[in-house]
Amino acid sequence: MSVKNDLTQIKNEFDKDGQILENAFRFEILLRRYKKSLIALLVLVMAGIVYMGVSSYLTQQRHTKANEAYREILKAQTPELLETLKQNSPILYDFYLYTHNPSEETLQSLMKSKNELIAQIATYEHIQHTLDSLLAPSSESSTDSNPSEVFATLPPLQDKTLQQWLLLQQAAILLQKGYKQEAKDKLMLLDENSDFARIGKALRHYQ
Repeated sequence: MSVKNDLTQIKNEFDKDGQILENAFRFEILLRRYKKSLIALLVLVMAGIVYMGVSSYLTQQRHTKANEAYREILKAQTPELLETLKQNSPILYDFYLYTHNPSEETLQSLMKSKNELIAQIATYEHIQHTLDSLLAPSSESSTDSNPSEVFATLPPLQDKTLQQWLLLQQAAILLQKGYKQEAKDKLMLLDENSDFARIGKALRHYQ
């Protein structure tokens, strides 16, 4: 029985070795067949790693330059520093423009900012200038124009909170101009479950 077991064990060892050799031959055949594809894949992986490393480095460099430019601009604004900030961080550039007494022309450019928050705030600020002009005593539009016609020309707002607040402001202007029914129609657009609706309800009872 011992000899038979030994022979069986030896046979199993040969079978294992045969399988190893067979797998090695198969791997070699696959390697030869797909050698070019594997090399191309390896090159792509290496290129991707290099690209990610370079991209990360360049991004960090841009952030550093933008921060330095922003810090220096707060001390003394120059066209060169503004351009550096714009090239390296457009969002920070837009933020700087908005927070430093922007002109109407600048506000209109900020309405196209890639940062949605800045774009919405700039749009709202632009709308405020238009609404203020309706109430200005020296403005022709304050006496001659129907406010609803002016409202129709205003750019859209995406932010729901700002939309609701703007409806209240428009209703107040309509009331001041004597367009009571139009003001009430405007107030009916308010979200009835919002805090704005409470103010709107009070305005609807204004005589």
